[in-house]
Formats: sequence, structure tokens, C-alpha cells
Amino acid sequence: MALPRKSVAVLCPGPSLKKFLADPVRHDLYIGVNRAAEAWPCDWWAFADEWPFRLGKMTPQGYPHIFTNRCVWERFSKEDPERTRRFSWFFYKEIKTSYMKPVRWMNYSSASAMILTEHLLAKDVTVYGADLAGAEDWDGPAPNISNRADARWRDEKNLYEYIAHWMKGNGVPFSRVCFEGDS
Repeated sequence: MALPRKSVAVLCPGPSLKKFLADPVRHDLYIGVNRAAEAWPCDWWAFADEWPFRLGKMTPQGYPHIFTNRCVWERFSKEDPERTRRFSWFFYKEIKTSYMKPVRWMNYSSASAMILTEHLLAKDVTVYGADLAGAEDWDGPAPNISNRADARWRDEKNLYEYIAHWMKGNGVPFSRVCFEGDS
């Protein structure tokens, strides 16, 4: 018996996430990328770096499954074992994906969330808040610890477009909702 495919929303923390928050769209699953997991109750919380979990003030709504590198879990299980035990953790190396560039997607939280949608049997994927530019988040300035330089956004945008093309080629409808004039 085949598992049912799901409609998946990937919520990124860019300014256009406000558009989703003002008029939420129903999906079967929500993946919060970095700080976006604070803005909306998510089933999954994806982050490539340790800072989203480390920031004491950053707390996702509820207890989503965490998708990240195993080394992040290893550090936190020693530093804050009580908080670490509250979440279920799923690691990059455990995922089964047909995506052919396994290392690059692990460098960015939003890319890892997009790859996770394949594992979760997405029938369609809509990405909100992936503005791929600037230093603002949906609720104001981003934490100073995240890299928001133009060169980073160029690299991430190229990877994002490659993954989107790959997903569409695998029959998964994929869209990105941004501010007017964006695509």
C-alpha cells in the first residue's frame, strides 16, 4: 500500500513570510526554516547551523521534528540535554533522496527543507518567505549571526533554482510566493 502524498509548505523567514501569516494557506505539512518556526506551528524545523537552536529566545511553536546535521545534535545533547530530549531529531545522512548533489544542499537551511519534502512524499510544494535577498526577516532585522551578504544570496538562489527544476522534473509541482513582482 502506497503512502499518501502530501501538500507541503516550506516557511522561510524572509520579509514576504508576512504575506502567508496575514492570509495562511492550508497544507498537510509545514516545514519551518530557521526562525520561521517561531512564526507558525510547524511539523518540521529545518536548520543547517546551530544558532537557531542555540539562541535561548528562539523557540518554535510546539515541538516539531528537527532536520539538521548530526553534529549539531551531538553538541546540543552535551550542552543542553534536557532541551535536546524534547525534540525528535532526523539527520541529513538518514534521508533517502534522488537529488544528485548531496553536499551542497546541506549548506543551506532552506535547501535542506526543500530536499526534505521529497522524503515526506510531497505531492506539491509551496515556499513562502524565500526572498533570497537582504538582511531583514519577517519581523525585522535578522540576527547578526546569520550571513546575509549578496554573494551568499547569489549562491543560494542558484541552488534553489536548481532544486526547484529537479523537483518539477520529478513531477512535484513547486512554487514560491514572494512580494509582487518576484517569482
